[in-house]
Order: sequence, then structure tokens, then C-alpha cells
Amino acid sequence: MTRKRDIITCAGSLAFLAAMPFGPRIVFAPDDGNGQSGGGGGGDDGGYGLDPSPAQPGDGDGQSGQQGQPGGAPSNAGNPSEPIGGADGAQPSLHKPEGVPDHLFGQNDQETIDKIWNAYKGAREALGKQSKAPDKPEAYQPFAWSDKVKANLSIAEDDEAATLFRSIAHKHGMNDENMKAVPEFFEALIEKGVIEPPHDTRAEMRALAPQGFAGSDEAKEAKGAERVAAADRWIAQLSSQRGFDDGMKTEMRLLTTTAAGVKVIESFMTSGMGGSVNPGGQTGGEPTITKAVLDARIADPRNDIMGDKYDPAFAQETDAMFKKFYPD
Repeated sequence: MTRKRDIITCAGSLAFLAAMPFGPRIVFAPDDGNGQSGGGGGGDDGGYGLDPSPAQPGDGDGQSGQQGQPGGAPSNAGNPSEPIGGADGAQPSLHKPEGVPDHLFGQNDQETIDKIWNAYKGAREALGKQSKAPDKPEAYQPFAWSDKVKANLSIAEDDEAATLFRSIAHKHGMNDENMKAVPEFFEALIEKGVIEPPHDTRAEMRALAPQGFAGSDEAKEAKGAERVAAADRWIAQLSSQRGFDDGMKTEMRLLTTTAAGVKVIESFMTSGMGGSVNPGGQTGGEPTITKAVLDARIADPRNDIMGDKYDPAFAQETDAMFKKFYPD
């Protein structure tokens, strides 16, 4: 029974050798009618069916059971193998290796081998049809960006990020079919709001136009630009003597890229932080508030909200000075 178990256990590996057209062949002798099967080829192989030479048409003496017999049946000469079914001729139980799915088991070991071989062959053919990674990262097909991605991102084919991604993808064996997931990924990020729309400077300028201003979009943008310029001038006049270095000024200027940021700067301007803007446009410390100063500021074109020279920062500071001079 030990020899029988060895034959069955090795059946999967021997099946490949049996199909080879060269070298030792593995053949299985038919049952002799007594529940026994002969060892293929006889000789010193111990009845394991090892034939040292490939079967050739016409070989042998033509007698039954000899090599060269139609069908390639081996001779029963030599030491016969142990009965497959055991001493009593009973059919052996099927060998079921662990991990093999049930649908790959047949009615006998030979049918099981055939099923496993066909599954293996099909898997190899399917894998062989899959495209592989190109020879080098530069050989990938260009990314197919959708209009939505193009409107929200500006990624050129020679962009450093795209080049770096191709190198990593090539390292992991990604093919062009796999790379199609990249544009889809960015489009999903945009749809979910993970990637925000690009900054619209013109829209920010229009949002800074005076409330109720009935001009065109271009006119509104011009009004907004005036407020941005005023905020920038105020930032520029901040002195190091009062604790503002160039790095701090640079960070404050970043606020002027949005309407909300400009309004934050304007709130600083009217709070007295960093000096004030006086009627002459000069910068300095807190001005002396007199009726003449207030009258001059009120008459200044920068205080006229309907005028072309309206300066919201100047107007807000004038309003703060007026309330300070006339507290009631």
C-alpha cells in the first residue's frame, strides 16, 4: 500500500512527464484482469512505469503487452506492482490534496489529474494574454484626462508628479490598462470635493466691489482691485520698528488673494495696528483728530463710495475717526 500511495501522490507531477515527447516516459499498464497492473517497461525500475526511451511505432516484437503494441501499452514483464486495490482487490479511496477545490476532483485520480491540468493550462493561457509593463517608464501611453480634470487641474505629460508616478508604476509592473485608473481617480476626487476648484481671481475681485454697485463685471473687478491695492499699500508701510519683518508681510500679502482675506487686512487697517493713513496719503502714527482733519477726509475722493477713487480702507478709517471725535 505504501507504493500505491506514492504513485497516487506523485500523479500530478508524473502527468507532465508522461506527456513529454522526449526523455523517460511514464506509462501506466492496464489491469491484467486480476486486480493487478504491471510495471511499465520491466527492468530495474521496480514496477513504477519508467520507460527509459520514448515509445516508437514498430518497436518490440509485436506480442501483447510489449512496447510497440498499439496504444503504447507496456509489458507486464518484470516484477509486477502491488495490487492497486490492495490484497483483497478493493478500490482505493481517492487522494485529495489539501487546498484543491472540490470541483477539480474526478471519479478517479486520473480524472482529477486531467481536471487540474486543464485548469492550470487555462490559467497560464489567460496570464499570457495580459499586457505587461512597457520596457521603460517613458513608454507608457499618455494619460487620458477628462474635461472635468483639465478644468480643475493643470497636469502636463512632462509634469514632475506624472513622471515620478510613471517610475513607481513601472517598478511595480503596472501596464497601460492599469494606468487608466489614474485619471478616474482624480475625477472622483473632484466630484467628492476632495480637490477644490481652482482659484478664480476675477470672481474674488468682483466680490470686493461695493455693495449695491451696479456696474459691469469688469467695473466690479476694477473696484475690487482698488481694495486689494489699498491693502497691499498698508502692508508695505508696516515697519520693523513696530515688530513687522519681511516674512510677516509676505504672509499677510497671501491674504489679499481672496475677498475674505482682503477684509481681514482692512479690519487691521481700521484697528490702528501698524499706523494710519492720513489725508495726505502719508503713513505714520496715530493722527491727531480735529474737525479740519475730518472734513478733509470726508471730502477726499477716496471716501466717496460711488466715486472711481473709492478706497474702502481709507473710508473705514475715516468712519472710525469720526466716531472717536464724535463719540455720541
